[in-house]
Amino acid sequence: MKHTIYFLFIIGFILQACSPQQKEALNSMGFQNIANSVLGTSSAGSYVDAGNVIEAGGKISRASKGFTEEEEYYLGRSVSASILSHYSLLRLRSPAEYVSKVGKTLATHSDRPDLFNGYRFAILNTDEVNAMSTPGGFIFVTKGILKLMPNEDALAAVLAHEIAHVVKGHGVKAISSSNMRGALLLLGQEAVSSQGGYQVQELANVFGSSVADVTDTLLENGYSRSQEYDADAYAAELLRRAGYNDGALLAMLESVGHASNKNGGWFNTHPSPEKRIREAKSEIKDLSPEIQKAEKTRTARFKSAIKPVV
Repeated sequence: MKHTIYFLFIIGFILQACSPQQKEALNSMGFQNIANSVLGTSSAGSYVDAGNVIEAGGKISRASKGFTEEEEYYLGRSVSASILSHYSLLRLRSPAEYVSKVGKTLATHSDRPDLFNGYRFAILNTDEVNAMSTPGGFIFVTKGILKLMPNEDALAAVLAHEIAHVVKGHGVKAISSSNMRGALLLLGQEAVSSQGGYQVQELANVFGSSVADVTDTLLENGYSRSQEYDADAYAAELLRRAGYNDGALLAMLESVGHASNKNGGWFNTHPSPEKRIREAKSEIKDLSPEIQKAEKTRTARFKSAIKPVV
């Protein structure tokens, strides 16, 4: 099956690079029959359409240039499903709605306010200190990190940092560089959409493993240091745009640094809070009186909404 995937990739890539006349000539030389003979027939008895292979090859050939927003969404949804196989959701309505509202408010002020299916925010029911984002705008914070936050502005700093990863395309870049896992996943989506039966299950197994690899990257290795610092700088700017205290980024990092349990989660996938504080200090601007006054109201709102979690 693996050889079949690579074979189809090569054919699709070659055909995509050809002119219409060359494609017609190659098809007349038997590329259609070659593809059909390799994959055989579907459960319905129909042969594979070479057009699907060409289209998939085209998607692979531009994978290094970035995915469309729709592709990001489906990649992110698959990775999110895998994350939720490791953690359960915290099913408390008030905190969940509150975190989502804060997150979506921040997202509207970002450089990518309108994703394919919008931003999604959720709380993971674990005391592990962590926050993570996937392509397509799926953003998770843990119960553990919420407990450490002193106010809404600090929570907004966590969410702004994760939104920054989405805006900057860090997740997509990680997937695109993972030994063509992203490209193979796209090819799998094309193949699955046109086939059925046993081969669909085979493809699902192959690409399910690819998603698991990506999930492991996000949960175990994290983004690069430069990407984390870049996300912090953008988070400070995003906080200011949304009317929050950008100094809350430092307060958030200090709170995480004071965590009693520093094993796993955030501490495995992020640079140390101390290093990030040193890098982020230059991004912080003077706090305006209007923001300072509103911060007290936001803090009271935060304590009321997060109380069930604490």
